Amino acid sequence: MGTYEKRILIIDDEEMLAESLMMFLSEKNYKVECAFSGEEGMGKFIKFSPHLVFLDVKLPDMEGLEVLKKMKHMKNDVHIVVITAYHEMDIAIKAMQLGAFDYLIKPLDTGEIDRIVKKSFSYINFNPSIRIEEFAKYDFDDLKIIGKSKSIKEILKMIGIVSQKKVNVFIEGETGTGKELIARAIHFYSPFKEEPFVAINCACIVPTLFESELFGYEKGAFTGALRTTRGKLEIVRKGTLFLDEVGELSYDLQAKLLRVLEERKFERVGGLQKIPFEARVIGATNRDIEKLVKEGKFREDLFYRLSVVRIKVPPLRERIEDLPLLTKYLLGKLVKETGKFVRGIEDEAIKILSKYDWPGNVRELQNVLLEALLRTQGSIILKEDIQQVMEEKVYYNNFSSFEEKKELEGNKEKEKVLEALNKTNWHRGKAAALLGISRPTLRKKMRELGISK
Repeated sequence: MGTYEKRILIIDDEEMLAESLMMFLSEKNYKVECAFSGEEGMGKFIKFSPHLVFLDVKLPDMEGLEVLKKMKHMKNDVHIVVITAYHEMDIAIKAMQLGAFDYLIKPLDTGEIDRIVKKSFSYINFNPSIRIEEFAKYDFDDLKIIGKSKSIKEILKMIGIVSQKKVNVFIEGETGTGKELIARAIHFYSPFKEEPFVAINCACIVPTLFESELFGYEKGAFTGALRTTRGKLEIVRKGTLFLDEVGELSYDLQAKLLRVLEERKFERVGGLQKIPFEARVIGATNRDIEKLVKEGKFREDLFYRLSVVRIKVPPLRERIEDLPLLTKYLLGKLVKETGKFVRGIEDEAIKILSKYDWPGNVRELQNVLLEALLRTQGSIILKEDIQQVMEEKVYYNNFSSFEEKKELEGNKEKEKVLEALNKTNWHRGKAAALLGISRPTLRKKMRELGISK
């Protein structure tokens, strides 16, 4: 075995896929071997000693994650890329927790494979991989982050990495993109998942009540304080405190929050006893936080305390390739919640949804699907059902893509020009007068609109 050979092992029970991948990589001068079961894969792993492993999570004789654990235990610096189906979010996150280098979603994309292989070999001998210990397996089916776009893959990888360490996280994204969902995923994939997850919407709490809400208060601290009451900081214990729309906090409250993060202690309003604060804090905002910092509206020191790790959630319009998966998932969820049965959604309806820019993001998509589901008379949501909902909600001004808007405007203009020409028996001078334009402008419009006689 050559000292400088770049060795890759493929473990997948789909022989055609494994052999195609082997051929693709062999042509790029990598030394490649295949195995079609977990047991065979482990044997070749020991004998072949690969630098990089492509590992399917569904194997006939054992779970892919078990194979991953064993391999990382034997050779911590090996790079393992797991292969999953798009819906296996929890497997992708657990794989990252166990030290996977990356993951791929079927069907495999050769460009993505090429990128991962090059990245892997650029790291070998330079950045030894850090093994992330396994944590308890549990079901996350009620809260799914759906998508196979590059941005969603990166977010899942970050969840897998940061969930194991109690570092503060800052999540940025537009309203409706799922910031709280990501925060909950970080919590539920952490060793502290049995501790409380406490969410506070900073935009909805009256500033004068925020202190007592956050810190709690002693009996008699103010008028109406009839008994000692614990605040959110005390209730959360060692869990996760999620501060949604943290950019809305007043400057004074920001200073008080900063002090808690620095000292890891606080007092109830009207109290003297120091209470330890051991929770992770996840902040989130739909505003441009860096702009707020520059304008002096958000404390720079607080921002740095909160943003040990930053996660940027893209709007739906920037990951529109995820819309078909999201639509199918949300419909399944809505069918379960409403009891209104449909078998699916027409492809043409998906195409219409894909042309909208979704200013309200995933939340808006869910609302549109819910209304379409309740309206439909059959077992399939049709193109017409979606169009009706969008039009009635006065979405049509923003509904189409730029190209489609242009096409709609062109069609309307063509109808007006043809109507004027027909009314004047195609007398161009009279038609131009009727339209309120000059004769040369009419000739130009006729050329542009493809009107000729």
